[in-house]
Amino acid sequence: MEKKLMRTMAMFLAAIMIFGAMPITRTRVYAQNRESFSDVPNSHWAWSIIERWAGEGYGVLHGNGDGTFSPDRGLTLAELASILSNSFGYIDQAQVEVTPGWATTQVGRAVAAGVIEEAPWIDASVTISREQAVRYIARAYGVAPVAGNTSFADDASIGAAYRAYVNAFQRMGYVRGRGNNIFDPQASYTRAEAMAVLNNMTSEITDQSLSERVFARSVIVRSPGVSITDTAIGGNLHIGHGVGYGEVRLENVMIGGYSTRKCQGHCLRVY
Repeated sequence: MEKKLMRTMAMFLAAIMIFGAMPITRTRVYAQNRESFSDVPNSHWAWSIIERWAGEGYGVLHGNGDGTFSPDRGLTLAELASILSNSFGYIDQAQVEVTPGWATTQVGRAVAAGVIEEAPWIDASVTISREQAVRYIARAYGVAPVAGNTSFADDASIGAAYRAYVNAFQRMGYVRGRGNNIFDPQASYTRAEAMAVLNNMTSEITDQSLSERVFARSVIVRSPGVSITDTAIGGNLHIGHGVGYGEVRLENVMIGGYSTRKCQGHCLRVY
């Protein structure tokens, strides 16, 4: 066991040095000509990100139902709720009236998870702003707000209720602005931009066991019965709601941070 621990520590320290010196390599590789959506060709700047989150391993993105994704369209609250619900495997659902009707289940689950504020009626058809999206995503990932100002040139334009979340995301390298050091807080996030932020935060979403891996960012376990062994995780390990009352087994795992995100029941055992 001691040798295993030392090996994992070495993996973790090596990963920190590597990731600090070079861009993060994607954990999944895609066929060069694969295009899940007709309007996201492999020449699009977010192609690899969208493919990753739409692929069979993640299954988070489903597009518009006609083979398109509309990457440059503003993200609605309903769409973000669906993305987060699919990512974490939310189960519990608050009883709320939602517009549009198709989003009732996903928005209700995001409310139950504490991501969206509870209300008798929620208009989830609205396009959300960049600052609003950051706060919703922060709640889902358990990112604590950081008091103080950002270094964005338009920091004064960021709403007081959102600045600490944007500050945290900027410090962690999750958001970088739109050029000229402008965050543009009240502008809408495009769907591609929002997925880029989630991709910056997440190294892996898994329903399968993992062994001898190194992850720079957070890992989300979405299903029960998963084992993680001899692995280093630089971010948080999120035990998703989809685990329910099941079990996740960890053996010789180093975690940079840890968040259960309202795990239901005794779903985690550490060996």
